[in-house]
Amino acid sequence: MGHAVVAYNRRAVYADGSAVMYGKTNDPSFRAIEGMEDHDVNSMFFWDMNDKLLVMLVNVSCPSQEVESNRLLSSDYWGPTRDQLRKKYGQHLVVVGLCGAAGDQSPHLRYRQAADDRMTNLRKLDRLQEIARRIVRGVDEVYDVVQNAKEENVVLKHQHAVLDLPQRIVTEAEYAACKAEAERLKASPGDGRGNWNARVVARYEKLKSDPHPVLPTPVNVLRIGDTVLCTNQFELYTDFAIQIKARSKAVQTFVVQLANGAAQPQPPDDASEDDKNDWHYASGGTYLPSERAAKGGGYGAVIQSNVVGPEGGQVLVEKTLEMINAMF
Repeated sequence: MGHAVVAYNRRAVYADGSAVMYGKTNDPSFRAIEGMEDHDVNSMFFWDMNDKLLVMLVNVSCPSQEVESNRLLSSDYWGPTRDQLRKKYGQHLVVVGLCGAAGDQSPHLRYRQAADDRMTNLRKLDRLQEIARRIVRGVDEVYDVVQNAKEENVVLKHQHAVLDLPQRIVTEAEYAACKAEAERLKASPGDGRGNWNARVVARYEKLKSDPHPVLPTPVNVLRIGDTVLCTNQFELYTDFAIQIKARSKAVQTFVVQLANGAAQPQPPDDASEDDKNDWHYASGGTYLPSERAAKGGGYGAVIQSNVVGPEGGQVLVEKTLEMINAMF
């Protein structure tokens, strides 16, 4: 375990209790950053039998979206991170970047930006290189120690399960608001918010035939030695990962989000077009917010952003911990 400040909680809370993703922090009504940040850099190293370093797994709880607004294909901060690691450890090195639970996190600075920019400029780096510098330093401090603690014969166990997580139930008020918004946006077919709201309307109407809907979601837990890696398909809020890490019997726990995808690779052949659209939405990495985030609202925590809500997130935590702790 190393550390690097890469992620910042991106949800600002205001005096009226509301929360806004990327909300202004210099607003007079700004009161707090909503949730936790996880600055762990979890690393795992693999050598061959001749002591040649082959692979690094690097687990950072931050999405790689520093340049998300640019119109280009980019590996974001993982590009310069790999470049810097290979420069030091060899061009043959495979670097596997694993995104930790970071549904409410971002590499974008939320405050003290002027001071951070000044330090980056003094180092003659751009923002991606600065993030990479921090991650590499976190990896280096670990490697300096663990290169002398190699293990040849380690416990290797794997469990896979498909969990039925309770879906977030659409309320009558949410249904009415989303229906009105979807109708309003019909005049703007290029505006994706119409479908965003229409999906909520469809979910509410399906409650008549299925009042307790669930989302089947795959989870994998892999034990390697005294460490475990556990996966989920969501943009999982960091609160849930901290619960898993705190209660895991493993010495070190890598939580990996946006992995696996749907339990069912394709919608049924006889599904309607509406059902297919709903399936594709639910099968991807939708946000899974904490309870306090759902209360604060805002993008990422409103019903339009979620198939599974805080209740389902707690089920995910408990079931994942059962799988982890059964391995020890």
